[in-house]
Amino acid sequence: MAEKNKPKRDFEAYSWAPVMQRIYSSEDTSRYLRGALEGNAIKQGSNGEGLEAIIEGAMANDQSKGVAIGYTQEQYESEMNGITIGEYFGHYDNILKKYFGEEAPSVEEHSGMKLNDFNKKMRELQHDLRNPDEDKAKEAMEEIKKYKSLPVIINIIQDEHYRIFLPEAIERTNKHLAKRVIMQNKKEQAKPKETAK
Repeated sequence: MAEKNKPKRDFEAYSWAPVMQRIYSSEDTSRYLRGALEGNAIKQGSNGEGLEAIIEGAMANDQSKGVAIGYTQEQYESEMNGITIGEYFGHYDNILKKYFGEEAPSVEEHSGMKLNDFNKKMRELQHDLRNPDEDKAKEAMEEIKKYKSLPVIINIIQDEHYRIFLPEAIERTNKHLAKRVIMQNKKEQAKPKETAK
């Protein structure tokens, strides 16, 4: 009965969130953040004249970019709140089949763990791995081993989203840049030409 009343999660609503952070964090792709922000805003239902203002505000400076990414990440984590690893993998079964075929590793041992709890735990353990205290780093490594292939499988799902969304972010950014060049050229052509004396 409890399963029936469980709210349906929209796995796709904030699917740009992890991708936006990754695009912005990479020196090679950070210039495409504008396209990622636009793709995310459209996914959230923004469109038309207001969309341009939203994107320009988010792109104003590094702080506003960070706020936009952080807000989207919070929305994503909120949407994923309560989702178990088993539910997450079940939703992305098509990605798992693409890479593992019928040989996807079993995650049954951790299938009831909440995805957000797992992600938080992994961030903490990754931090501890870089700890100058060798004992603490060693403990973190042992703890990570308990999760076996789970981090790798989650990375494969996230990499697949990145592979799908990055070209869209590039295309949206380049269309915006081309539009700006066209507008600039029109302004230049509209200026009265000075006559030579």
